[in-house]
Amino acid sequence: MPTKTQAKTAIDNATTSVKSDIDNILPVGVNIKDGSLGFQPMQYNIVLDAGNSVATADSWRSTIKTNFTNAGRTFTETLLRRESDGQKTYLIAEIKLTVTILNF
Repeated sequence: MPTKTQAKTAIDNATTSVKSDIDNILPVGVNIKDGSLGFQPMQYNIVLDAGNSVATADSWRSTIKTNFTNAGRTFTETLLRRESDGQKTYLIAEIKLTVTILNF
């Protein structure tokens, strides 16, 4: 278990990383609905709401993938479809950041 000082340092580092990714990985104008942050190891999730627009979701997805590639970060992409109602969700994940795009 980390000490208080180690925990604060980990949170500061994670916060800096999240802010950088919001600036450099996410497209301008995204609707951030929710998120979570974990440390040791540092991992964070950002949930985006596409506002019932497939075009918006696809545009964001394309931009995020391009930005990960340009930053030299390897990622995976998954399209999930809920059986009960067909609701789709994109998950774009790399070692620290997972972006979830909902509501399209």
